[in-house]
Amino acid sequence: AQKTGAEHRIYASKSYDNQKNPIPYLDKVSFLKSIFPKANIYDDNKAVTAFHIAKILSDEGYDDVTMVVGSDRVAEFRNQIGKYVKNRDDADFDPRKNYGFQKFDVMSAGERDPNAQDVTGVSGTKMREYVKKGDFASFAAGIPTKNTQIVRKLYSTIRRNMILSEGLSRNEFQPSLDSFVEFAAKELDIDD
Repeated sequence: AQKTGAEHRIYASKSYDNQKNPIPYLDKVSFLKSIFPKANIYDDNKAVTAFHIAKILSDEGYDDVTMVVGSDRVAEFRNQIGKYVKNRDDADFDPRKNYGFQKFDVMSAGERDPNAQDVTGVSGTKMREYVKKGDFASFAAGIPTKNTQIVRKLYSTIRRNMILSEGLSRNEFQPSLDSFVEFAAKELDIDD
């Protein structure tokens, strides 16, 4: 956007679950604003999907829109949203179902190399794996800020929301539990 003198907007996904999307929407927006303070992070309750965002932009009168997405999603968005793009002057333009863009494109944010050690190797899957394994150092290396406080807060948020089981199985834990019950019963003078 800066190279072409265009306005930019960054919309956070509203997807949330404890496996692939362990950061609640409002936390995503907050983290994005903290990590990228100069970026235009948009918080719009109506922007639920890419379709909603396209509708918002169309209704606001934008006529030249370029989406930037992961390389694996370019064709999907180009086809699914592109088929609803029509010039507002077309006879069959319907503002309820069409996006009034004169120009619409979808471009890749860059190719990902799963084996790379730099930013091209970062993926959500890798980052969640680091959290699962308790590997804070590798996780921190993939976050584009040197602010350790933000990184720790992000790591903790993901860890808490992934509902990770760090404990032992019942069979592994049973001897410790039995030992504790025996100790407590003796110390508290409990017979039964």
